[in-house]
Amino acid sequence: MINLIELYEELYSLTVDQQNAIMTENYEDLLEILEQRNSLITKIDTVDIKGYINQQEDSEKTFEKLKKIMERIKKLEVKNEKIIKSNYEDLQKKLNDINIAKKARKGYYADKKYEAKFIDKKR
Repeated sequence: MINLIELYEELYSLTVDQQNAIMTENYEDLLEILEQRNSLITKIDTVDIKGYINQQEDSEKTFEKLKKIMERIKKLEVKNEKIIKSNYEDLQKKLNDINIAKKARKGYYADKKYEAKFIDKKR
């Protein structure tokens, strides 16, 4: 029988790993962790939570454990999302700055489409 508490603990552990990958900007590891999380979530989704809790000897204690683990996961997910949004905004700003510099540089190297002409008004 599948132990739902262990699955959620593993999900929490992967969420911690996800945060570490985000903080170190190790996006290759982050993608791998996200794949592992998705497969674990799929596995969790196959379990009937109410049925699982009712099958346990102390269903209230099991419910409370699951609730606490889920709350920890949610808090960490919110933190991770904020970090990712912040990183995304920083990256957008850097790209915008690069584009502005690129346009300015293009202005210096652009083909001259006109010549400067002086009009001499001597008579």
